[in-house]
Amino acid sequence: MCGEDRSQYRCGLKAANALDAYIARRPVNCVPLSLDRYGRTVATCSVAGRDLGEWLVRNGLALDWPPIEGQISRSSAGG
Repeated sequence: MCGEDRSQYRCGLKAANALDAYIARRPVNCVPLSLDRYGRTVATCSVAGRDLGEWLVRNGLALDWPPIEGQISRSSAGG
């Protein structure tokens, strides 16, 4: 849940719906980068060449956290 007191809303649902609308049934390309400490794949995914993580951050639907060492922060990247 996001928000304060009475104005709480399901931010995960909002982000998922917005991402679904943005992808609009286009092909998604994911490139595995590494594994996290739990053995889960860490990947960067894009649609039509646009990084989906960056899109989520720039649209206020996700936080750029934690920053990946050696990469430019999405929230501080130009564009």
